[in-house]
Amino acid sequence: MAWDGPQYFSLKVTKSVMKAYIPKGTSLDPSLAEIDFSTFLDFLRNQHGVMLDPEPQVLEELQNAMRYNPYGFKQNFDIVHGTEPKEGQPGQLKRLQHTGLPDDMVIEGVPFMQYVPPVPPVDGTDVHGNVTPAPVLVDPLKELVIPDELEMTEDGMIVPLASGQIEMEEQYIRFRNLYRIDDPTEQVFQNFEFHTNVWIEGDLAGNMNWRIYGNLIVDGHLSAGNIEVHGKLEVNLGIQTNYEGTLRVFGDVKTGYLQMTQIGVEGNLTVDRGILQCDLRVGGNIKCLGMPGAIQGSKVFCLASVQANRAGSDAGIPTELTMPYVDRTRPIRISQLSSGTKMNYKRKSWVTSGKGAFSAQADDHGEKA
Repeated sequence: MAWDGPQYFSLKVTKSVMKAYIPKGTSLDPSLAEIDFSTFLDFLRNQHGVMLDPEPQVLEELQNAMRYNPYGFKQNFDIVHGTEPKEGQPGQLKRLQHTGLPDDMVIEGVPFMQYVPPVPPVDGTDVHGNVTPAPVLVDPLKELVIPDELEMTEDGMIVPLASGQIEMEEQYIRFRNLYRIDDPTEQVFQNFEFHTNVWIEGDLAGNMNWRIYGNLIVDGHLSAGNIEVHGKLEVNLGIQTNYEGTLRVFGDVKTGYLQMTQIGVEGNLTVDRGILQCDLRVGGNIKCLGMPGAIQGSKVFCLASVQANRAGSDAGIPTELTMPYVDRTRPIRISQLSSGTKMNYKRKSWVTSGKGAFSAQADDHGEKA
């Protein structure tokens, strides 16, 4: 629609078509001081083809300025600016730092990461209203997948529902309900408290001062002292701490051998090859039935049953077995007792004087040995 009203002012547009302005020295029609914003917009559109709306205060500033400079301005007067297209920003995962924790360890209920949503791209528009499309946003986290063990709050905080280990893989967050350690000698793991299961891929050595509220699995040997495990302990090869610190386990223990170790076990203890020069206090059953399946040179206190192929040493290394209770559902059976083995069974104590066997089992009528 052509403009048939007063020619309030002339207008120029930059080559980039991103700015429309009144050139300095331009004469202004006096009636400009009286028009409203709607008329101002009609003039820009129909006379000059400016389809992008300026801010309302532009007309106020223009009218105020012309009162002091009715014959034109000493410099260009900007009316409206176009907008350049803006690239979007892809979504981000921002890791929240927790002092003293490895980056891949998560604690139940403690947010460890925040998802920052993408910033969408914005198309550009010149003063004539022509649109320049912004580049298409490529967002690698567009389809972010989190496992059931994690939840995302409304503000993007990612909170674990259980303690464990996380691993990022493209748009996936993977969760393990255990913490796998390649090198337990790293400084971050000294004097550490774990709130998940722990898996050691090799050996575990040193004075660790660990407390583990879960299970501990060691693929190799365990020679570390001062470890408290509130779940079960499984050591593939064997345990030998040389009495440097103690081990305490609230669950069951299973290992290939025990040697020169002080350990307290509230659950059951299963040892394959043998128990040598150890100090044991076991609240459950003891089984040592592999080859040779021997208990030698050790001090053993067991509140349940003991089953072993051999106990004591032909070389005269002192061995002491204390079994204050016996239950008919938990028989005691030692296939071979060496001479010199001290037996503390219920209220009786004696030292064996020759090779033999020992078994005990309670029945409905009492006990027999």
